[in-house]
Amino acid sequence: VAIKLLDALTEYEAEKTILKKSADREIARISLLKRQSIAKKCLKDITSEDMSAYIKGRENTPTNRGSKTSGATIRLEVMLISSVYKHRIKSKNEKLINPIKNIELPKKSRSRERVLRDNELDYLIQGLKKSMPETTCIEDLLDIAIQTGMRQGEILKLQLHDLDLKNRYVHLPDTKSGDPRDVPLSPKAIEIFNRINNRGKDKSARIFDVSQDAIIRGFKKACVLGRKIFQEKNGTLPSPRFLDDLKFHDLRHQAATTWSKYLHAQELAKMFGWKTLTS
Repeated sequence: VAIKLLDALTEYEAEKTILKKSADREIARISLLKRQSIAKKCLKDITSEDMSAYIKGRENTPTNRGSKTSGATIRLEVMLISSVYKHRIKSKNEKLINPIKNIELPKKSRSRERVLRDNELDYLIQGLKKSMPETTCIEDLLDIAIQTGMRQGEILKLQLHDLDLKNRYVHLPDTKSGDPRDVPLSPKAIEIFNRINNRGKDKSARIFDVSQDAIIRGFKKACVLGRKIFQEKNGTLPSPRFLDDLKFHDLRHQAATTWSKYLHAQELAKMFGWKTLTS
């Protein structure tokens, strides 16, 4: 019986997606794909031309923020459809032709190399205190990101029993790459974690009690507020680049830039969990 892409996506989510570390993101991607017209077509009827048309249509579809849908986002959607085909061909022995094989995918986004400039950090922190006034841990969380280079998700999963302050490292049992790793701690990071550790919290409780969604929204708003605070304090507009296009993940690059002065390339890769030195 021919199955539609919509139903195949539902099955894939139940059988494969839920087992992945990035399940939440892929579930959201599947939800979006199900709303597309191509989802109504049977898998056997979808052609390379259909997929090329889908890509063109997505390239002309603005995001909720009004910006152009990125090539990286479209690539992920198309590769997810490809994974659905591969799953059904391999696991269910269906005779299907993967329509992704002979199409040109959107170009990969250039790797970001954004670091903090001038006194951006000071105004970013001031902006965060205004955008997230009830999140008292936000400045410590920001400092830990800059000091350790841990990913946002890794920081938010941290528990007190992951810390080994005596030996100056934090153990990450669950990382994006799938491999556990130990992250060395700077004196400032140790000072922050010591202060938190001395509060007598439950060792299994999350150190930073804030959601990823709240950080994403608060960080973006903080950049706008930081620019306004700069203007109010200095009586002049900041540079057009000041706190512009800054993302939380850029703090990881900031940390890598700092630690590269003290660690060899192999040590740096191990600390940041890079599979290759070009990650």
